[in-house]
Amino acid sequence: MKNPRAFTLAETMVAMVISSIAILLAYGAFLLTTKNYLAFKTTDEEFGSLSQMQNWLTLDVEKCTSCRWDGRQLILDDRSSGEITYTMDNHQIIRMNDEHSDTCNLSIVEWDKFFCGRQVMENEISLVDHLIIKCQVQGKPLQFMCKKWYGADQLMMNDTAQTIDSSSWRE
Repeated sequence: MKNPRAFTLAETMVAMVISSIAILLAYGAFLLTTKNYLAFKTTDEEFGSLSQMQNWLTLDVEKCTSCRWDGRQLILDDRSSGEITYTMDNHQIIRMNDEHSDTCNLSIVEWDKFFCGRQVMENEISLVDHLIIKCQVQGKPLQFMCKKWYGADQLMMNDTAQTIDSSSWRE
């Protein structure tokens, strides 16, 4: 009987070394792809939250009859859909109306409120016609703003007492 043909120990070891190198390269590529995907996903979620919040706030401010600051939150009055409130802290913006609430996770640095060119202070109750929100996305500062244009009839009908400094009016 003839000796059956088989692989030698050296051939088997070479095949194992080559297979190990190929598996190691595939694993490294998988880890790199996973790391890049997770980084992209985080960035995409943050920019998505920023875009969603900017859209909500812009649409809500455009359709509301008055936009006011009550010392701790932004309140948008709308006769058709009721009252919408925006509460902001350092890590999220909460949008609430009569039906439900929405939360966007954003790193809020600062949000400035103005009425007739004068900044509205944190503890002050006032109408707001200009809102600037400064936040950070991936460590980079970004800002967006919304403006509310009031007609004379809206200002006259507003139940919040306002004193408008005539020197701040612009022609």
